[in-house]
Amino acid sequence: MVEDGKLIQFCICMNDLLLPDYTLRFHKSSVTTLLVLQLPGDPTPVLLSGDATGVLILWNLITRRPITNYHIETSPQLVALQYIGLASVAVLCKDHKLRIFNIGDLPRWKQVYEIPINTLNFANFVIENLGDAWFRLICCNTQDAESIDIYVFHLTDLHSLRRVYKGLKFYESLIPLLGDTVKLDKLGIAMKFVECNGVIYCGMESGFVIGFTMIKAKKTDGPEDEEPANQSVRIVYVSNVHYPDPVLDLCVTPQFILSSSTGNKIGVHDWRKLSYPNSSNENCPLVLTKDNFKRVPLSQVSHVKQVDDFLLLASWSGEIVVLDQHYAFIAKFVKSKSLLQVTENSKGNLQGNSATTLSKENSLNCKITSLQGISAVHVRIEAENKAMSATISMGKRRRLQKFIENAWCIVSYEDGSIAFYRLEEA
Repeated sequence: MVEDGKLIQFCICMNDLLLPDYTLRFHKSSVTTLLVLQLPGDPTPVLLSGDATGVLILWNLITRRPITNYHIETSPQLVALQYIGLASVAVLCKDHKLRIFNIGDLPRWKQVYEIPINTLNFANFVIENLGDAWFRLICCNTQDAESIDIYVFHLTDLHSLRRVYKGLKFYESLIPLLGDTVKLDKLGIAMKFVECNGVIYCGMESGFVIGFTMIKAKKTDGPEDEEPANQSVRIVYVSNVHYPDPVLDLCVTPQFILSSSTGNKIGVHDWRKLSYPNSSNENCPLVLTKDNFKRVPLSQVSHVKQVDDFLLLASWSGEIVVLDQHYAFIAKFVKSKSLLQVTENSKGNLQGNSATTLSKENSLNCKITSLQGISAVHVRIEAENKAMSATISMGKRRRLQKFIENAWCIVSYEDGSIAFYRLEEA
């Protein structure tokens, strides 16, 4: 016997449910992070996935099989991934380490660098490629997640790591902008980092999005210091669009930085209009922005991505909403948990109880752990690479053509599965 309210809720979930086009299964634990890569000499992207037990898997998206996998010995939960160039991937692990692997000679994985890093919260990190194998790392402070550390290092020198800023905080610099409408004595912990056009955007627990950049030190009468560490920090953008709710995610698009929070609005930060600091505008005053948002038909947006003209939003409740470039609804994806409860009791129980009651705490939907997308490529394989077409089978060419002609939404779930949904206009 099913109560009317529960039956209605179940029917709504079934009506919302759109099955994925296909699903990748190999991970034995929750997939915690995803990264789409383009390997040299391969016309199609590959997918790198990491899970809660330190397993990394590189996927061929045409055969839908693993290319190679790697298990970090200490089995840490993997938090974030970033491709940094030079055939290298940076992996942030929950054991307070950032590891850099060279994947240029697959299936061999070679760890080439390791940096102690704060993973007290689930903030990610940003690594900027400065050229000549020099890199800059922006992350949470090693002891205080409310402040930021900035490092520089050379990828071929394990002793080159240098912390050029320790415990960087922005609150005091923003006091003149806050006025009487914002009541806070700190910005809270750093929730998310992204980089765009030389500016680092940091989403804070207080709902602020702050953009800052590194400025080369002015020349002096002495010899010029060419070391990448010889820089200063300048704030170039401030928005409190989500105040007082925390920023949950940030993503970069060709026009904007998009931010999400616990409410039902997406922050829209136009990076093209920034007054980038230089010798002529270094005293340009900051302006606090707060009305730069769009309302969306979803709240508690834990992940936001833009793929071509599609906006992908994922929520804590396990729902994915697809919007068009005008923020109009296109589709909704939901992966339902099994309604069958497994029990070791041989007698069984068909009556409703607390274990099967439908509630917010016991949602029908699988928890979403990561969200990525792949853009469509509107070219024929033969025109793009004739040599490649002559070396692969007709069947593989057809599958490759079908895959790259579509945009895709890629979703990982707490149950270890990775689902692919084809994105189509309404």
